[in-house]
Amino acid sequence: MLGAPRPGGGAVTAEAWSRGYGAAAVVRHPAKHGRLAADGVRLVRGDVRDPECVAAAARGHVAAVRAVSPFSGPERGFADLAPPSS
Repeated sequence: MLGAPRPGGGAVTAEAWSRGYGAAAVVRHPAKHGRLAADGVRLVRGDVRDPECVAAAARGHVAAVRAVSPFSGPERGFADLAPPSS
């Protein structure tokens, strides 16, 4: 799971667990995500921007889910992603 600590990724992770699947989450700082670990999610230290890290974390899994927000903070929205009007 890429983005497990965020609301969307957390929902997908919870759904996977409810269907009997295990889950692993790529996170930069595992110590900050004790709640995920307590829920049984295996934490993998890494960065979703590193293709080698993502490939290594995905090995042995039946699926990979990307639920990473393109936003850097709450002040941005989808309108910021639209191309400028001409």
